[in-house]
Amino acid sequence: MIAYATLLAFKEPHIDGWKFLDYGNLNDEHMKILLPDFVGKVNFPTTNIKPMMLPKEEIASNIESLMKIIDDAVVKL
Repeated sequence: MIAYATLLAFKEPHIDGWKFLDYGNLNDEHMKILLPDFVGKVNFPTTNIKPMMLPKEEIASNIESLMKIIDDAVVKL
């Protein structure tokens, strides 16, 4: 089975860890309900996104790399 998720990562100040929301199946109305503070401020991509295919053995290291990129980007803000 091949599946993919369109993830939005949240990091709250002064709280360790990230929260993730798979918004791939949400429409504009759902987004307004779940994330009212983002309406009109953030464009969420909704194009046909192709899944990233990785061998099972590479998943953990790739997730770790992505998390470091996200953490580094947040520090720069």
